[in-house]
Amino acid sequence: AGDRRLASLTAYRSLRFDANLARSYFLIALMQLTESVPKVDRDPKKSSATVAFEQALVRDPEYGPTYFQLARLYAGIHHDRVKAKELARKALKKLRPVEKEVRYEAEILLGALYSADAEYAEALKVFREALAEHGDRVYRKADVGLLLARMGRPEQARREWNLVIRKFGLADPTGLKAYRQLHKRQPGSIDLSAFLPASATRTDY
Repeated sequence: AGDRRLASLTAYRSLRFDANLARSYFLIALMQLTESVPKVDRDPKKSSATVAFEQALVRDPEYGPTYFQLARLYAGIHHDRVKAKELARKALKKLRPVEKEVRYEAEILLGALYSADAEYAEALKVFREALAEHGDRVYRKADVGLLLARMGRPEQARREWNLVIRKFGLADPTGLKAYRQLHKRQPGSIDLSAFLPASATRTDY
């Protein structure tokens, strides 16, 4: 359990017997993302990981985690936020109830993409839904107060930051960040990279 390299080698071997195994392509792509030199490129057509995920989708268009992994690649590597948002939305439609952790990451990513494109109302809606489903840990990835400030709703933004401070306290980085935002005259800019997972994790599939 958790040995992704062994899983991917098994996936390579399985393709010799059946070239249509979608999950095999998915595991191969995950391994390529986690190698010391990931097989990714800004051009999606030259990115081995992207091509493998797309092959997985062709063979199984109902598997939500594949859409999520492609959304991450298009957001963080290929710099195509339009495509990334489309893929993230599809992931949220396809993910099963048992894939709750991937859903959490997909909602955070989609909200961040909306934020980066100044679609603050859409971002707020996504983050509110994530809060309802996943609880306060969403605040660790999403600055809802900042979104409200950007939308011209300063009173609501202050209430949101005060709420985060009460929940986390100033000893926690999340609470401290909210405190600093609360006492700034101009809200800071949104950093998309803060919303992107550094690498694939065991919960991605």
